[in-house]
Amino acid sequence: AARARHARVARDLVTAVDASIRAGDEAMAVGGPDEAADHYQTALELLSDPGARAEVPVDIGLLGSRAANALVASGRAMRAISVLRALLDGLADDWPVEQRGRLLIAMANAVMVDENRLDPLEFTNAALELVPDQPTPLRALLLSVHARAHAFHDNVEQAREYGAEALTLAETQDLPRIATDVLTTLASLGARDPEDVRSGLEEAVRRATEAGVHNAELRSRYLLGRWHQDRARFGPAVESFAKSAARAAEVGQPWAPFGFDSRLLQAQIATITGDFDEALRLADVSGQAPPAVAETLLAGITITVRAAQGDQSVMAVVPQVRPHWHKEG
Repeated sequence: AARARHARVARDLVTAVDASIRAGDEAMAVGGPDEAADHYQTALELLSDPGARAEVPVDIGLLGSRAANALVASGRAMRAISVLRALLDGLADDWPVEQRGRLLIAMANAVMVDENRLDPLEFTNAALELVPDQPTPLRALLLSVHARAHAFHDNVEQAREYGAEALTLAETQDLPRIATDVLTTLASLGARDPEDVRSGLEEAVRRATEAGVHNAELRSRYLLGRWHQDRARFGPAVESFAKSAARAAEVGQPWAPFGFDSRLLQAQIATITGDFDEALRLADVSGQAPPAVAETLLAGITITVRAAQGDQSVMAVVPQVRPHWHKEG
């Protein structure tokens, strides 16, 4: 990071970009997605001029994806979508198709963890036209995300078809991160016997945990918690949500999708069951630095509990959250 700053002052573009990317990689490796996102965005800003992109040989698709993933992991999915949109709009027509395809995949991923009116299939379908139909890690990743996009729309058969193809590619190429993510998608699709869904999600949790794939572990634990919550099995639901939220904090991503969602739903269950002290504990962000939407959602828990306790002073908080009502969440 220090080298990148000095290189920028010295107008050494090549060194500044390289050091910024490496600083971002190091920050992500030690559980600092906020800092990593800033470093990656700095590199992208340095490369915003088409002339700079021609001068510095950087894979814009990979860099943009890393920036988006870091932003999503820090709880800023809306910002990730904005960054990716700007990159896609700014790429020349003759830019390598694989790089554009990687940005489209990252866009679909970000769209699916943020409440918006965008369709993830729009981006995965576009990527399918660009990424060569060959047994490569990028193709496996695309098929995995495409399966999720179909599941997002409840297109169960298509999700299973693309998921099976993605799983085959991932396993034959020894890509455990992609394989565990696909397994989570397939397990969430449903079956004739609801217990099969539960056992499938439990298997996805086990494999993701063993492989050390944090994102898949958070997602599978969250979905397992939702499965129990939908059946009013609050005890097992809280257990699964608590493990997901704790794991997210452990890897430095407490505001990441599925990790934060688990904390929020855990607090909602505590509110429903009347465990108000636990709900307020989970909603307390003292000494933490949550994104605005996450902080507002937890403030909603606090307002609900305090109102249920007859605390009229909580009405003073309502104007503070009102400006956020139209935002994601």
